[in-house]
Parts: sequence; structure tokens; C-alpha cells
Amino acid sequence: DWFEIGGRWAGRLKLKPEYAHFGEPQEETWNSPEVPAGWCDQAFKDQLDFASMVPELSERAEQEFERIRSAIDGLEEPKGFEELKDIHKSLSQHEVVKLFWDQPFCNAIRELYPNSYFLDPMQLVGVEKESFVKTSVLRSIYPFFSFLYHGEWFEQGSMGLWFGASDKQFNDHDWHNLIEKMVIEADEKSLLTVIDCHY
Repeated sequence: DWFEIGGRWAGRLKLKPEYAHFGEPQEETWNSPEVPAGWCDQAFKDQLDFASMVPELSERAEQEFERIRSAIDGLEEPKGFEELKDIHKSLSQHEVVKLFWDQPFCNAIRELYPNSYFLDPMQLVGVEKESFVKTSVLRSIYPFFSFLYHGEWFEQGSMGLWFGASDKQFNDHDWHNLIEKMVIEADEKSLLTVIDCHY
């Protein structure tokens, strides 16, 4: 029911140096982050510089992995929402959600990210460093919930259970790998556009 090019996801595409002049800096607004020069919301694939983002993002992800591991070290593996719902059939959905977040593992993740509405602690259960770093890098480069490719709509899931969670068809790693695969396979003159939308 609403869309805007860029919006809350403004400046996600990094231009190659020779095209950087197309990316004008933008100040932060009520519905858009600050965008540095050389970044944009729409460009042809051959104008974009995905590779140069990887080293810095990888280093950040490695540091974040160590921070998470320190927070959850020694904590019991949590039960997922559906498992808890099956165990506690007499409880309301709201009560099951509370049980989920009261588990020490889930609570530790929430304390690490107190301002995030889009947390899924189950994605961090048993995750290995290499997988975490790769997924984090892909999520930073392609932070998208859905993808329109040659007229076909793909999405990770549909909003459900409670706000900020989704009934995901793909886990995070597989989803961001799929987006990367589509971008890699796209023609060099494909026009990539980041759209903030609500539907």
C-alpha cells in the first residue's frame, strides 16, 4: 500500500569509483538514514562495487561473532516458538512468546540488541563462525526481505507469529545466498533498485 525508492534502506548500493559522482550525499531524515557520497538507491549492475565492501564487513562480522559467543557461552540451547507452543498447549500465543524470550539464551541475544525489532535467536543456535561471517556480509550487502527478478517475486517469508518475526521459507544464510546468486547471474546492464515498501 506504500513504497519509496530508498526510504529506510537508502544508500545500500556502493558505486565503483568511476561512477561515484552519481551518488550524492544525503542528510538523515525522519524516514531515511544518512547516505555518504558514492552510495545510491538505484544503478546498473556494472556500475556497482560489491567486492570492495567485503573485507571491512567481514572484519566487523568476526568481531560481532566473538561478542555474541561471549554472551551465550555455556547457556542451554533454547526451544523454538513452535516447540514451546506444542509443549504448552494451554497457554496463549502471547504467553508462549514470553516463555520464548525468557529463556537465558534468547534473553542474552535480546540484551545484545535492545533496539532491534527483527531478532531471531534461533538463527544463532549452533552457528559456526565462517557461516555467521558469510551470512552477515551478505545481509549487509543485500539486506532485503523480498526480491523481484524478471517479474517473479521471491520473499524470505510472510510476517506472522508476532511483530518482528516471520514464517521463513529460507533460513538467513540460504536466503542471502539466493539473493547474491540472482545478482551474480543478472545481466551487467540490469537495473538494480532498492525499494522500501509496505504491503
